[in-house]
Amino acid sequence: MAYDFDEGFFGLLVFLFIGLVALAAGLNARRLYLRRLAVWREFALMKGLQFVEASAGAPAKMIGVREGKSLEIAVRSAGRGKSRYYFTEFRVELTGELPSGLGLRRENPLSGVGKLFGAKDFRTGFEDLDQVAMIRGDAPEGVIEYFSDERVRRAAIDFLALSPLNRVENGAVMLRVRRLVEDESDLQQWLDKAVAAACGMSVR
Repeated sequence: MAYDFDEGFFGLLVFLFIGLVALAAGLNARRLYLRRLAVWREFALMKGLQFVEASAGAPAKMIGVREGKSLEIAVRSAGRGKSRYYFTEFRVELTGELPSGLGLRRENPLSGVGKLFGAKDFRTGFEDLDQVAMIRGDAPEGVIEYFSDERVRRAAIDFLALSPLNRVENGAVMLRVRRLVEDESDLQQWLDKAVAAACGMSVR
């Protein structure tokens, strides 16, 4: 009986220890989350942006306008299970008459696999861009004309070089930083880069 008691007591201690570790991790995550929200609120206030509280499953975010373009900053997630990860997305609107269905993302080792399964991608004839980008659009002629502007092409190449997660879709540049951006100077740095990319790729 003593052996059974000792074994059961040890199991209880292990269970309590695991519970305490999980509780501590949860409290720390909550503390970091609240600290990030405080920094974001302060940043929004200082920069003339609007901070929107999280609600109904939607994450907290900042919205506003820069250089005449609407913007949104929010934390997103991708992947499932153990491969799930979070990133901070700086979304800035593209303005002007853009090619219909314009999409852009960085070329990667899996791009060829995607093409085998019907991913729409075509070449523009501008080697500097074609070597680094997967490009799509409803009308190739319109996309090629769009990228014939060296300013636009250079801005697209520089934008894709910032992060393998970056993309252009739905009429906006989406600069994605694969971590939670929590520092005010970091927020300003990445926001400036996203706005610069949107200005460079907008049609004047």
